[in-house]
Amino acid sequence: MWKDEIIAYARAILRGYAALLFSTNSGLGALLLLATLLAPSYGLLGLAGMLIALITAEALGFDHAETRSGAYLYNPLLVSLGLAHVHQSLHLPPTMLLLLLALCAVLALMVTVMLSSMLARQGGLPAMSLPFVLVALCIYLVAYAMTGMPVQAAAPAYLLPEPAGLPAAALSFFQGLGAIFFLPHALVGMLACAGLLAVSRLALLYAVAGFAAGVFMLQGLQADTSTIGLAPIAFNFIFAGIAIGGIFLIPSTASLLLVVVSSGICALTALAAATLLGVYAIPPLALPMNLAVLAVLAALRLRSVPKGAVMTPFLPSTPEENFHRYHAGALRFPHLLQPHLLAPFCGEWTVTQGMHGQLTHRGPWAHALDFEILDDRGRRCQGDESQLSNYFAYLAPVIAPCAGTVVKVVNHVADNPVGATNLEANWGNLVMIRQDNGVYVLLCHLARESVGVKEGDRVEPGTLLARCGNSGHSPLPHLHLQVQATPALGAPTMPFVLSHLAIRRGDEVRYASAVVPAEGSVIRPVAFTDALASCFDRLPQQRWRYRIIASGQQREESITCRVDEDGAYRLHSDATDAVMTARLVDHVWYALEFQGSPHSTLRDIWLGLARLPLTLDRGLYWEDRLDARPLMHPLARLLFDIAGPFLPYPALTLRQRLHLLDQGFGDDLTVTVETEISTRGIPALALCRAPQCVTVTLKPHRGVVGLTVAYADATVEVEPINQELAAPASGASMTCT
Repeated sequence: MWKDEIIAYARAILRGYAALLFSTNSGLGALLLLATLLAPSYGLLGLAGMLIALITAEALGFDHAETRSGAYLYNPLLVSLGLAHVHQSLHLPPTMLLLLLALCAVLALMVTVMLSSMLARQGGLPAMSLPFVLVALCIYLVAYAMTGMPVQAAAPAYLLPEPAGLPAAALSFFQGLGAIFFLPHALVGMLACAGLLAVSRLALLYAVAGFAAGVFMLQGLQADTSTIGLAPIAFNFIFAGIAIGGIFLIPSTASLLLVVVSSGICALTALAAATLLGVYAIPPLALPMNLAVLAVLAALRLRSVPKGAVMTPFLPSTPEENFHRYHAGALRFPHLLQPHLLAPFCGEWTVTQGMHGQLTHRGPWAHALDFEILDDRGRRCQGDESQLSNYFAYLAPVIAPCAGTVVKVVNHVADNPVGATNLEANWGNLVMIRQDNGVYVLLCHLARESVGVKEGDRVEPGTLLARCGNSGHSPLPHLHLQVQATPALGAPTMPFVLSHLAIRRGDEVRYASAVVPAEGSVIRPVAFTDALASCFDRLPQQRWRYRIIASGQQREESITCRVDEDGAYRLHSDATDAVMTARLVDHVWYALEFQGSPHSTLRDIWLGLARLPLTLDRGLYWEDRLDARPLMHPLARLLFDIAGPFLPYPALTLRQRLHLLDQGFGDDLTVTVETEISTRGIPALALCRAPQCVTVTLKPHRGVVGLTVAYADATVEVEPINQELAAPASGASMTCT
């Protein structure tokens, strides 16, 4: 047990070092630790301060995940390195040095915990190295109070000399990178740069861009940095470039432009800080970088209409992972952040006025939909058009499109004669629901005295609300649907999407998991069934062995599955070490990420089961778009990682269709999912061998029982050898072994 704790402590310390470069990579942390030990007096004191902070955080019960990830430790590390720099000047007695080290490390930890919580709650902002700046200023001022003299530390004793022959620009960059450790030594910076190159090429690109832009700004301002040197200022440019370019913003051309802006802010604030703090010979520290980054992030969060630069909407990782995760998600789920509603009716209805419609859906009320029932000939009614009762939509059931609470009901407004409107009661009879996510859903023009719910009632999707009518500003029976941010009638509308629709166009019916239906679309809700869901019910309890037959040769591959605590399926190929993640969300199976060999059967399952609505609705097809990187050559992937933010994102276009082979009950059900794959727009040289079509056969409780992968010149058949139930693993998740 104690060995496990020591290993966990060691990992936390290494991640604390890596956090200086916005990473959690332990290998990078080890390299940065080695870099600080090139000046042993600094490196050992920094390590000791971090260890004090780690022990204190564990003893006081601070957030375990934040501590072990290094998020609470890198500020105490920087403070301890700063104390080493002060000690280099003052030569403090050992007892006083150790006392100051303990006090400052604990203070840095406390300030980190406090500022992290405050900034996250107030504006969703990171604390970054602001705690270090505050505590380091205390150290410098205390040192001045103790001696009456400013800190003028000589360079520490380095184990190795400065490398010779470096160009002046490269030397300044490496020294600036090392200055974050109070060690403006080119070799320290070169080790940090090597680690950064190994972990993230984009981070290094933005570091160089930030440095170049900042130095250019200093030159443009004709700044004299001879007093404190360039390195204590330059590291602000470097770290602002990484933070803005690819950590807190999604890497893009816009984020690169903001790197230039942030470097300019850094240059300006660095000169101001150097002037203000120079009285006590205190360098600007990381104050310019923190002010620039926090100012940019806070301003971007307050945008009324986000354009250009996109803030990272999830826990930041490397710039490459941030970029790919965001764009792969945007390909498949472009409406993810908008309110999702189900169709508020049964059967087929037609969108007779779409969003930004020419009649009433204009200006602040542009995001709304009107629905009517039309027959195959486009007629609204049968018989006398002057009689409301002859209209197909009149008195048709209106159901709740979401879960929520009824907050407003109007039920007394008379229905208009055909062709007339009632502008005095513009919205007519209505039901307003406060959706669980906080937005308000309005359904109006309902029939008089047809509303069957009252204010305060809890409704679920499918709850009968009322009947379609012709009240208010409505010349013909129809249903109006909109979403707004406040409960006031007449409030501006906001964008929303309808989920799980079947959209009929001619003889084809397309399934859409989230869509803004166009005007003229004929739509109906999709009915889901547990029969198809049973194909996935034993994923964590089985181990699959498959025989792959290709070009007359055979091989075997085994696939196992476990379920994470957050409900994600993680399938693993024993033969190729490939991994696929998937989720069942709201009656739809989504294969999300694939990593590993493009020759794995798991890759073909990822393609063939990219998306599967759990419905037996005949004739449906649907489309999807997947990240093409798993099909790219390694070299092409590497090049795209570097240039990706400035290029179109490579996407596979999928067209999928469900076929019922045997619509029996229980285990007799057999379905196939046919997936056509298009690589149009992706250079052929960038791709490994890509299939044109993948057909997956599914059976209840058995999952994938067959796979056919069609290439331009060959076909690969995959068949199960056997499927065995595996014993559940102990713990929160189940693992097949």
